Amino acid sequence: MRSIFTHCFFVLVLVTSQCLGKTAPEKEQVEVKLEAEGDTSDQLLSQLTSGKDAKEKRDIYFYDMPDLALAQHKIFLRARKTTLGDNPDDSTVKIRGDLANKVSQDWLQLEGAESKREFDMVVDKPKVPSISITVEQQSGEIDDVKNGKRSVRKLFSRDQERFLEEYAGGIIKWENLKPMGPVKADIWKLKQPNGLDVNLSIERWSVDGKLFLEISTKVNPEKADRVAANLKDFIRSKGIKQSDDPETKTDFVLSHFVQKP
Repeated sequence: MRSIFTHCFFVLVLVTSQCLGKTAPEKEQVEVKLEAEGDTSDQLLSQLTSGKDAKEKRDIYFYDMPDLALAQHKIFLRARKTTLGDNPDDSTVKIRGDLANKVSQDWLQLEGAESKREFDMVVDKPKVPSISITVEQQSGEIDDVKNGKRSVRKLFSRDQERFLEEYAGGIIKWENLKPMGPVKADIWKLKQPNGLDVNLSIERWSVDGKLFLEISTKVNPEKADRVAANLKDFIRSKGIKQSDDPETKTDFVLSHFVQKP
């Protein structure tokens, strides 16, 4: 009899712990980013990536109105087409800044989408809250929008549309959205390079001849400041200079392409 009670007790403990685990909120990660000078040479990039070729390449598009009304409210629509690698094409709705703090947790429970809340932290700058919803796209759909065969709206799911209606309903005008791109992106993944205890993602954007280089990693909030300082020292040790341009690569892309016919 005692063994039966003992067994039941352990089963109850196990079930309770699993239930608590499911309801406990996940810790929001911080994406620590360092933007290098745009003229970083191929030689320095090769030194940083140990001479390896990029294992992933993507064409990136943003969508906004001619007056960049969405970007002005820190709302971004993006699609990524994979040209090298195994990742599927996808589309993302992302909100940054104070508005992200007002988004209900219910939006993190969507089926068929990757929803996440995190902080963006450019080295030497404050953390900025963000929330995003990403869904996969079928091959060819992003190109169809670029070529005018489909509307921009078709790239976004019903859930993404509902999300935008709730938080950008008075701003977005689907019929006025303009594809802006492509940005050519080369991506490297480095597993704990010498001098760091975190994995790095290296992403180089090419926009009509102008280059942007971003080095980033994701960590728990309590590690963010230490990792940012270590990342800064690591990049400096590779001879790479940190950008002092206040304009982000996304800001440049949007202002650049909105002016093109």
